[in-house]
Amino acid sequence: MKIHISLLIAVLVVISVITASPVYNKRDDTDITSAVDDTTVDSTADGTVDDTTVDGSDTTAADDSDVTTDDDSDSTTDDDSDSTTDDDSDSSTNDNANSTTIDNNTSLYNTSDIQLLSDTAFCSFLPYAPGVDIATTENEGKPFCTNSTLGGYPFPEGFILTSHYLTTENYTQVTGTMNPAAYNMSTTDDGGQYDNRDQGQHTCNGLKYFVNLVEPNGGTFCIRCCTSQADCNIGISQDGCVKVVPGDYS
Repeated sequence: MKIHISLLIAVLVVISVITASPVYNKRDDTDITSAVDDTTVDSTADGTVDDTTVDGSDTTAADDSDVTTDDDSDSTTDDDSDSTTDDDSDSSTNDNANSTTIDNNTSLYNTSDIQLLSDTAFCSFLPYAPGVDIATTENEGKPFCTNSTLGGYPFPEGFILTSHYLTTENYTQVTGTMNPAAYNMSTTDDGGQYDNRDQGQHTCNGLKYFVNLVEPNGGTFCIRCCTSQADCNIGISQDGCVKVVPGDYS
């Protein structure tokens, strides 16, 4: 009887072991699957995709904002500054160039040193505009020269007919003939005198004394630069070139 009971117990134990083994394995599989699922869920919730999407959105917004601001501000600043500078400089340059006209009040040669260098390189004062009488412009004459580098505007074409140069220790002079019509001068104009008293802002060959007569009615002109006022007599203009500046008028 004891043997049967012992055998029965042994059989039950074996059955119990066999039965328990699949249950143990199934539970392990479930646990593993559950663990994998949990990992997947956690990975999805905290995953790189969501983070990347959010960061990408922020990055895009930031980049767009920065690019737009920088480009707009730089473009506006550069364009405006360049435009303003160029326009202002161009406008200023053009205005200054245009103001250099034969207008006694804005003349390029208002304070020039006129020069007498030879019978082909010399200057003389004339009225500030064609057709104006000499006497009415004695204190506002304009310097004209055979070459503008000598301190005045170029003589009107065909104005100078003959010229004779003379230089001494005390003075230098040019005397000669002219064509009044070349500057629309009247042949009834007795002429007048330009000198250092009325044209004191000018010098002649670097000297402060000079006398210059222009006589449309006789078709003559004369100019002398002096080291002293005594050699440039400015008080006898009524006597004309021949007396004030003796020389060759052929």
